Amino acid sequence: MKFVQKYRGHPKVCNWCKKAKAPSVIWKWDSTDKVWFRWYDGKWHYWGPSKHGFTAKGWTWYKGYWHHNGWIFKHVKGMWYRFQAHKWVRYSRTITINPTPPRGPKICRPFFMLKKFGFPSSLGSKTLPRCKVGAGKSAIWYMWKDRANCRFLGGKLV
Repeated sequence: MKFVQKYRGHPKVCNWCKKAKAPSVIWKWDSTDKVWFRWYDGKWHYWGPSKHGFTAKGWTWYKGYWHHNGWIFKHVKGMWYRFQAHKWVRYSRTITINPTPPRGPKICRPFFMLKKFGFPSSLGSKTLPRCKVGAGKSAIWYMWKDRANCRFLGGKLV
């Protein structure tokens, strides 16, 4: 390789290149971004910070996007974006091999679970809607006032 670097265009180098079989997998190192690109489908594709590419740690390339653990990523103009909450969200300039799941705001909803032995509904002064989660003997009943909160638990307002 030192000979090839020192004597570019030398007839022996050119003859060797013509006779040698082209590699099946073609890589290119981008020294400015310090990332690898791989040639396939007639163009260069971003492959990640290692020669084996992101696919070594659970990453897959499918239909123009990187997929990892159910999340979709894209690399546009030096910036990574992740698809979350039905939109593309700016992620960062670099990405780790195992990115953390997105953290949204905590959802806090107060509720009261109705116990098996307790106050019968026939003795109540008002009837309250109840949220039933599950079916049969394994069903759990919650006191709830609106459908959105009941749907949050995966139940039905009855």
